[in-house]
Amino acid sequence: MKQGLLFSVALMSISVLSATTAWSIELDGTKWQAMNEKTGKPLNIIQFYKDKNGNYAGKVAQVSEPKNIPVCTTCSGELKGKNLQGMTLIRNLKKSTDNKYTEGSVIDPASSRTYRLNVETSPNGQQLKLRGYIGTPALAGTQIWNRVK
Repeated sequence: MKQGLLFSVALMSISVLSATTAWSIELDGTKWQAMNEKTGKPLNIIQFYKDKNGNYAGKVAQVSEPKNIPVCTTCSGELKGKNLQGMTLIRNLKKSTDNKYTEGSVIDPASSRTYRLNVETSPNGQQLKLRGYIGTPALAGTQIWNRVK
């Protein structure tokens, strides 16, 4: 339960359905945005792309407050001290079915924690269900992002 709560907070800082029939939504080039669950304000916009290995990654395409672009002070390694805008926070997602992507990871720039990540698109392609966890997916935190045009 604590891990699920931590993941929800993690996704808010960067800032669905299950069916028997298949649908296919390509993540490459799409942009998504979460809403702050407490304030209702929009969070950062994340854009997905295919990395050099053919997996999917997500970078911060636009910060929620462009006049005040934050720097990742808690990040370690290559991300330490870097601007959040342009930073790749989601890595290594693999397409497992037409609407599911698995085996990825997401970095929480507020804490530098890394979570395992699975993603599922909605049938209409307008929502993304992200499930992040440490350990078992049964204890995952879930967040819904909306597609941005």
